[in-house]
Amino acid sequence: VIICVQACPDFEPVSTEYGDWVYGGAIALLRLLRIRWRWFKGPDPPAQAEIQERLMFLPDAMRGGQGAGDSDILIRPPIDGFGLLEFSSYRQLEQIGYDTARPQLEAWLRGSSTDAQHVRAVIQASSSEDANFAHAKTLGMSSKGLHLLRKVESAPCGSLLDPRDCRQTTSRH
Repeated sequence: VIICVQACPDFEPVSTEYGDWVYGGAIALLRLLRIRWRWFKGPDPPAQAEIQERLMFLPDAMRGGQGAGDSDILIRPPIDGFGLLEFSSYRQLEQIGYDTARPQLEAWLRGSSTDAQHVRAVIQASSSEDANFAHAKTLGMSSKGLHLLRKVESAPCGSLLDPRDCRQTTSRH
């Protein structure tokens, strides 16, 4: 199962009407002094941090976002408005991610795909294994006995048991 989480904002096109040269110091000074006059048309060029952030996601964009196309589940949390280095917003972003991912994962798990059926079977087996351990514990098994029981239940055939006790289910050609 491939889960793709696109944790990058959707970038708007960048205006290039400021020419081939950008005088970053002059633009920063004009911004600092809150002077709106510019020698070029359109919005200010992006800051260095925004350019670097865009460069990180450029290879995927150049491939047409193929990384997302190969995934079983694509999760796109709405994180527009957050900067790459806004570490103080970590908890808020974590909650946004959780609130976005949970319904999508639940919907996928309820689906009819072979992978979803397999994951449901694993979850069910895990739940029944926990129930078996809870029952064994109520019978008074020691923690050492429970640990050994877990090892035996999870061991591949032949690792803890006598190989003669294992039945071969595969045929040789």
